[in-house]
Amino acid sequence: MPQPRAARVAAELTRMQAFFPIMQLLGNRLAATRPFDGFTVGMSAHLTTHTAALVQELTLGGGTWAICAASDATTDQGVVELLRANGVHVYTSTSRKDHHLQVLDHLPNLLAEAGGNLIGTLLRKCPEQVEEIRGAVELTRSGMDRLRARDQMPPFPIVNVNDGRLMAAIENRHGVGEGLWHAVQRLTGVHLSGRRVGVIGYGPVGKGLAAYARAAGALVTVVEAEPVRRLVAHYDGYPTPSLLEVVRTVD
Repeated sequence: MPQPRAARVAAELTRMQAFFPIMQLLGNRLAATRPFDGFTVGMSAHLTTHTAALVQELTLGGGTWAICAASDATTDQGVVELLRANGVHVYTSTSRKDHHLQVLDHLPNLLAEAGGNLIGTLLRKCPEQVEEIRGAVELTRSGMDRLRARDQMPPFPIVNVNDGRLMAAIENRHGVGEGLWHAVQRLTGVHLSGRRVGVIGYGPVGKGLAAYARAAGALVTVVEAEPVRRLVAHYDGYPTPSLLEVVRTVD
């Protein structure tokens, strides 16, 4: 019988299905083709309900799945319990052993992560496993930067999700832009309406943060060092003072 926290997450996933129809289409296709049969997939991810929704569909494609938490701060224990109840091996930093190594103990053939830590651990501590890796997915820019900073890139293909067109146009701008302010409101109880908000940087994420803050009624200023982006922020209707001025005046 599901634990109370797992039951809460399961109910949330049921509600989410109405808003993410493409996820069910993905799950149906994977269940029909079973592309992961015979493979072990290792993941490092933020253990949120969104991750649970994705993994729930991906596991329909077969295979063995082992996941570790990318961050304690974003780990939902209900997600941990639900995934474990569904046969996924889940590891967090609460255990004595490095949770990345615990994933690698399953000898994965495919890797997916956010931050480059799982692949980095593989290359540093388990080099004998490298030849078994068929490919990997890295979600973040910081993860790709860590991998590129190495003397040489890993000898297997890596899909760089962050450089995809949808990542910049949709996820970075709208997903982060909306999600961050919802998180601030939940954590602090502070509403944005009438607040003076400073956004540092006007890339895709900064544009989303500024737009959603303004839509919520905040008085938004933007700090941007790059001249063209600063001009774009100006034409988008935001004051663009110096960082020092913003720090002195925002809430």
